[in-house]
Amino acid sequence: MNKKKIINNKGQSLVEVVVALTILAIVFIGIVTLAANTIKLMLSSRQKMQAVAIAQQQLELEKSNTGNSCTARTVPSNPVIPSQTIDGTAYTITKSLASSANYPNAVLVTITVSWPVQSQTMSLTVRELVNTL
Repeated sequence: MNKKKIINNKGQSLVEVVVALTILAIVFIGIVTLAANTIKLMLSSRQKMQAVAIAQQQLELEKSNTGNSCTARTVPSNPVIPSQTIDGTAYTITKSLASSANYPNAVLVTITVSWPVQSQTMSLTVRELVNTL
């Protein structure tokens, strides 16, 4: 009555390989998704940094014009400054000037920089009081 059980393990290794490949595929998809999102965030950050630099440049130009009777100047009929293209992104710049009731010797300069991102438009607005004396 000595019976031996015959165990067939031939299919078990195939199942283990399929499970291992599935786990590796899930991990790989996660890593690729993470890398893609990181690249998108880096591009977005670069575009925002460029917009800040453009706005700062425009503010500095306006500050340099303070000796030209800034309080007498009016908002130009077309406040859109020619767009700048940097690294393939077109930045649209809009400037407005407004007198300040609280500060008679200052002008409120508002610079808005806009740029397209996929199907929407991002924008950055910077405001600063510029002394006219």
